[in-house]
Amino acid sequence: MIGGTSYEGLFYKTLVHLHPFLIEELDDCSSLLMPETIISQSPQEIRKMSLELKRTYFKTKKLSVEQNLYEYLHLMSHRSFWHGVHRVILARRKYAPVAATYCYRFDFDSEFFNQIRIAKCGSKVRGVCHGDEYSYLFYNALASALDCASNEYKTVQRMVSMWYNFALNSDPNCMEIQPIKWEPLRKDPEQYKCLNIGEEVEFIESPDYNQLKLWDKFYEKVGLI
Repeated sequence: MIGGTSYEGLFYKTLVHLHPFLIEELDDCSSLLMPETIISQSPQEIRKMSLELKRTYFKTKKLSVEQNLYEYLHLMSHRSFWHGVHRVILARRKYAPVAATYCYRFDFDSEFFNQIRIAKCGSKVRGVCHGDEYSYLFYNALASALDCASNEYKTVQRMVSMWYNFALNSDPNCMEIQPIKWEPLRKDPEQYKCLNIGEEVEFIESPDYNQLKLWDKFYEKVGLI
């Protein structure tokens, strides 16, 4: 099982407010390219890649925290978290086609129980931050008792049951996600599906796939995909 949250990049929100130059001094976005993808590239090719990255994620040419914060955080979701997951998925599909691989996307946006988001961003920000899914798997000092009829409690039941069943028999399907059937990744077609875990569960095509393919393009240039 492999996956992440729907808005991993919220983890950087406080950092950007402390250091607004992270956005305001991006210029052509070359500093956001992964080092291993530019080590053998010419300056002209690096600039071309940088501008393609900028056009993909940002709506304005002049960048500022006020206008572009959430676009930047969305980019960082892919750069720091989801593209790594995506590359593992590609490798699993290529080199371990017999062993089942299941992809999830945690998208449950609780007002009070997404503890990492609240700690990193404050109580007024919504979205599902990096690490928010662990509140639904492990009891900790920040946890509070939940109403058994609440969506938060149902999500805890789903998450624990999925991991329990996967540990027991290598298959995360369980009563708590029925009638959804969570299928393992297939070698074909190229686009793949994940289990989206929100207030309800859905088996959907990866919403970030097209943008992740842009990062693939950069890695392909240096033979790393």
